[in-house]
Amino acid sequence: DQPTGLHGLARRFAMPLFKISATGAENALARVADLNLERYAGMYRAQDGLACDPGYDNWRLVLIHPSRKPLAGAPVEARPRVIRVMLPSGLSLIAFEKELHERLSPAGLGGWIASPAGRRHCADLGLDPREAIRLTGYNTGEGERVSRADELYIFKPRLDGGRLLTIIEHIVHDYVVRDVAGRRPNWGWVAPNQGYRSIRPSTAPSA
Repeated sequence: DQPTGLHGLARRFAMPLFKISATGAENALARVADLNLERYAGMYRAQDGLACDPGYDNWRLVLIHPSRKPLAGAPVEARPRVIRVMLPSGLSLIAFEKELHERLSPAGLGGWIASPAGRRHCADLGLDPREAIRLTGYNTGEGERVSRADELYIFKPRLDGGRLLTIIEHIVHDYVVRDVAGRRPNWGWVAPNQGYRSIRPSTAPSA
């Protein structure tokens, strides 16, 4: 049988493709169940309109293979299939995930496939690059909203696991160091329309 889902896409485009994201769920399998229900990245925009591919309801966790242990004292724990992080006070999950996406963006599938190198790669394989620009349909009860599936990356777990661990450590370290210095990084703030607000302890003027 031919592989389907992201595995099938990776096979057709001859690239190691994986989804990397963060979740606040205690058990990452709960988030995987949501991805399967949503059929995350199961759509793309074909010449005649939106098209759906099979297999995007079968997401699963894979081994990460970090090449080292977390730095001593870092609030990070490397497990076989997840990296657990204790976020510092004031750094929301959404802000962390946005910064993770930003630092992983050079390996992002959507950006690379639209680049000259990506288009040459598709031409060499005789493939339409639009097939690799994945979408997710979200049924909100008032119609379906289609969004870009931007959490797909060119990633080799056996080679890049240590790099992913380093990126996560740096996100936490940079936030803490700048916060202590009174220079909280811009990405630590979350837009009010996302339902989050930053809460910092107030200080009374000294007498």
